[in-house]
Amino acid sequence: MEKEIQYLRNLMDKCDRCESGTSSPITDGRKCADSPCASGASCTDTPTGATVCGPCPVGYDGNGLSCTPRSGCF
Repeated sequence: MEKEIQYLRNLMDKCDRCESGTSSPITDGRKCADSPCASGASCTDTPTGATVCGPCPVGYDGNGLSCTPRSGCF
């Protein structure tokens, strides 16, 4: 299941229409214990040593590493 999830994350990272809702792996040595992800976004340390932030919480936009409140205007 982990391979499928990683495949989907990689696919979403390459999708320009999905850009604001995805996060690329953090590869600079930070781990989830260092709280690199935005408040409310999940954090996963991968077996390859990268750290991946999940999506921003409902009502926020961003990549999981940085989330900002969604504007009420569209």
